[in-house]
Amino acid sequence: MAFDVLCAWLYPIAISVYMSDEQKETFFNNHPEMNPEELNNVPKEAHSCDGFIATGDATATGGTIMTRDFMISPALGNYAVMMRYKPDKGNDFVACNMPGFVGLGVGMNDKQVAIGVDMISGVLTNPIAVGMGCLLKCRWIMQYDDTKEEGAETIDGDVSVATGVPWIYPIADMEGGLVCESAPWTFFARTDDYVFPEEEVDQNSGVIRQIENRDDLILFANHYISTEMRESDFFSSIYENLEANGHYATLDSIYRYEFQAYQVENAIASDGITSEDAIALCNYHS
Repeated sequence: MAFDVLCAWLYPIAISVYMSDEQKETFFNNHPEMNPEELNNVPKEAHSCDGFIATGDATATGGTIMTRDFMISPALGNYAVMMRYKPDKGNDFVACNMPGFVGLGVGMNDKQVAIGVDMISGVLTNPIAVGMGCLLKCRWIMQYDDTKEEGAETIDGDVSVATGVPWIYPIADMEGGLVCESAPWTFFARTDDYVFPEEEVDQNSGVIRQIENRDDLILFANHYISTEMRESDFFSSIYENLEANGHYATLDSIYRYEFQAYQVENAIASDGITSEDAIALCNYHS
């Protein structure tokens, strides 16, 4: 749990430290009308994680592709290995992981279920919650759950009693994908056929919306998208009046999400996403 709390609390500080006042002003003042190419003006250290799940007509083969981008290359990029787990009970699974880790941040099991985890910046945590941290939770789902729906149920069932820190968990299987948006006491599974109700978006948080409008594509970064999560106390504590309060971590996430959507939609229009496309799309700023 300590790892989880540090990620939620320190990322907003880190991004402000890495970005100069001039970079912040240049990058965010015109949001969200900026040219996607301006993403290159932001230092790599300011980024966190993002990805997408595409299936059916969105892919070249009609199968499912899930990407998971770790934008902390000094650690995972240099030292991570592919690990195969063969537990005495449950499913076999593989993970791209740090040597020695029991939990995992991204993996796929022998039922063709894949999972990842993305942090949400915020200080409204529940540090006295007793339960599994995000990495162990991903491991549990890989080992014991056979569908994305079962994985979502595992996370949902844990929210009320053992979730102390906000996280996003993208989960995919051969039928498509969903993104579990979880926080202390709050949970919503945003599925790939989720319809974003534009009319429910208020002025304060209007910059956050779902861009993808296909039922075979879902994207994620480091912020909540569903209107259901907007109604929670956690959401309002960090998302209202984003520009006025200078939540650069959240604005950075929103922009990476927009940039990714722009790139992914272009790839889909070119006869669907291939595995080679997926590698390039999730490696856009390495």
